[in-house]
Amino acid sequence: MSGPIKHRITVISSNKVDNTDLDSLHLSRAKWVLPKGDYQRQDKFSFPFDKFASLFIEDTTKFDNIAEFAIQWGVFNNSLVAKQLEQRNQDLKNLNNALSKYVEPGYSVFAKPIQGATGDTLLTDLMDVIGNINDYGIEASQFIRNPMSWNYFNNDYHSTSQLPPKLASFLEELICSAEISSEHKETCKADYSSLLKHLSSLSLEFNNKLSSSNKGADDLRDLTITLYWNTGALQNVPSTTIHKVDNNERLTREIGMFEIDHRASTLNDLNLFGISAQLPSKLEPKFNHDGTPLFNSEDDDTLVAQKTMFYVSPRHITLDPSGGHLVYSSKFQTPIGLHPQHQVTIAGNKQDSIKRNTTSGKLALEPPMNPKMFDCELFSYYRLPNTLFLDRNEFTSDNGDVELVGVWGATDLEAPSYKTPEWGSDALLRVKVQPRDPDQFDINGELQPLVNDDDDDDDDDATLYSLKLHSRYQSVDTTPYYNGSIAKPDVFWACELSEHRLDSLVDEGLIKANEAENIKNQYDNDLIYKNPLDTKLGVSMEGIFTDNTVFYHFVANVSDISDNASFQDNFTIPRGKKEDFFIIQVATLVVVVSSLLYLLRKAVNGFTATKNQKKSKDDKKNQ
Repeated sequence: MSGPIKHRITVISSNKVDNTDLDSLHLSRAKWVLPKGDYQRQDKFSFPFDKFASLFIEDTTKFDNIAEFAIQWGVFNNSLVAKQLEQRNQDLKNLNNALSKYVEPGYSVFAKPIQGATGDTLLTDLMDVIGNINDYGIEASQFIRNPMSWNYFNNDYHSTSQLPPKLASFLEELICSAEISSEHKETCKADYSSLLKHLSSLSLEFNNKLSSSNKGADDLRDLTITLYWNTGALQNVPSTTIHKVDNNERLTREIGMFEIDHRASTLNDLNLFGISAQLPSKLEPKFNHDGTPLFNSEDDDTLVAQKTMFYVSPRHITLDPSGGHLVYSSKFQTPIGLHPQHQVTIAGNKQDSIKRNTTSGKLALEPPMNPKMFDCELFSYYRLPNTLFLDRNEFTSDNGDVELVGVWGATDLEAPSYKTPEWGSDALLRVKVQPRDPDQFDINGELQPLVNDDDDDDDDDATLYSLKLHSRYQSVDTTPYYNGSIAKPDVFWACELSEHRLDSLVDEGLIKANEAENIKNQYDNDLIYKNPLDTKLGVSMEGIFTDNTVFYHFVANVSDISDNASFQDNFTIPRGKKEDFFIIQVATLVVVVSSLLYLLRKAVNGFTATKNQKKSKDDKKNQ
């Protein structure tokens, strides 16, 4: 027998002194009412297999060959950039780190087969499973394969502006399927119909935990849905009503309303304090002295909740420019042509933190975690449409400012765009920066004043790298140019605890052995694996990194963002005009025929010359 559907709502409100966002919050034993306001919200649902499978497809055996699949969607409405675009001066420190599961702007599908199943079988079954929510008409031939999974990606403006309609309708039906009362079900659908129009990101994840060894046991397959609204997204949305379901074996609900204690929080550790409640409530009912119930009805307006405080350590952290962190800019260098150069530069408030090493020629950047204890590397992740591609043969160990970790997908160097069914390609690059010497930092990770800084020069241009791409031949059209775009690369630090560095600190007597062991245990167990708000998605690019990696993402420069807030870099490449096609055909035919006639003439002349030479020799012999 499967367990209940689980629904958890987490809200983080701004801690402004005059904040009244949650004044009309209602938490009782029968229902909750969440008002509109300027706060973050995450809704997380967990569905047992028998509660969701038939809503996808009637033939639920189609799930058998799928080990994992995920659909992710993200609007480009990064809280930091959006606030800057709106010119709103609000303290955003850490607010974008606590609830937001890292989801790229755009629409992504990931899938991984069970052991023994082929990619063709996986994709055929997957297309059947997601057929009713396939807004973009995705076909199996469009998927590419990387070390983690098969995947599809779409980041055109329409896919990043609002949740696709079929997917939105499916989510409404699934989320509200646990409601027994028809009245409550209609209220639920109306509320989530409005909420989903303002959604910031979605992650829908299926996990097949069945194996040959546990078949016949309880069905362990489940579906997790994580919905996220960033700060400001719910300001103009009507209040949400959440009702209690009488059968708690069918559905359980939990809510947490928190603020961030900035005095006890850091970039890596957030201290959340507030209240939590459950439906049905696990709090014991209260009685008057005479034994009568304290509340006359379950719908009493009195708050039914308890105080809660806990720490979370985000795995994905956005580096806040207002805190002095660097931002990046990306663009295609002009003129673009058939082999466009994509350039990424960095800038920030702390210009003295941008140095270029005169010996290596690399930028000397300060890592986000203590280099005496952590290893950090800088990466850039591209998702290129099939119009453009990287040539892996152009990368060598000493090539430029980037090193190719891997490129997967449409990598045929000769195929034209119209003969390339795959959506495009993934590329992960390691950016060759000059790491700061750990000896320049104290035991707390603070950068110390340098006695001799002759090896580092100020760098005004701060170019991280320039990447050469290649364009595919396009089909002819009415215009001589093809206008396209790529998603801006994700530029990030990836850091993990270095046991070697910790052991060195112990050997040097800077920390004790038991302190090093405590750091290891805290990092591996408390900080990463026990974050209830965000779990690793192994079928995405996260899967190429270790489980205890922490990611620090750079924010794109606001001046790079176009008026429609699309997270893209545009390019223009030449192509043939349809009006010139007949002329080109005729010209090509004339050239081919002329060439054949020329070759035929040469062949005839050569044959005649040879024949004449032979005759001449025979005549001489006869004389």
